Amino acid sequence: MNRRTLLSALGGLGVFGFAGYLVAEMRLSLPILIRAQNETETNRNITIEAYETGSDRQTFERSFNVPAGGTATPGRLSNSDAYVAVELMEAAERREGSEPVVSDTAETFTGERTQRITVRITEDGLELETESRDN
Repeated sequence: MNRRTLLSALGGLGVFGFAGYLVAEMRLSLPILIRAQNETETNRNITIEAYETGSDRQTFERSFNVPAGGTATPGRLSNSDAYVAVELMEAAERREGSEPVVSDTAETFTGERTQRITVRITEDGLELETESRDN
């Protein structure tokens, strides 16, 4: 085997090894999908906040409306270790200038294996479901 053949083979193996590393790294760094499902007959407002567990730095904050019987996808979280808090706002109309009233809260923790958080809004309040990646 001459030197060119050996160098070509080693270069090819290096490229495949690097590609495998990138695929594995991308799979572990995929963001966490957030989905909100409203199972009630009333439009509901929720707020979702996420904080890194080590530093308490806020990494996500969204307030949005979920239509009656509908679904909303407010965004994605980074897959770092985080504390996630969800607040359901009171359905009644509020007076102008007053603060919204929180009617229920739910909390969970995420990590690098977390794939999805589903927020279910029911007549009884909030329910959180967290799904993890297989590997």
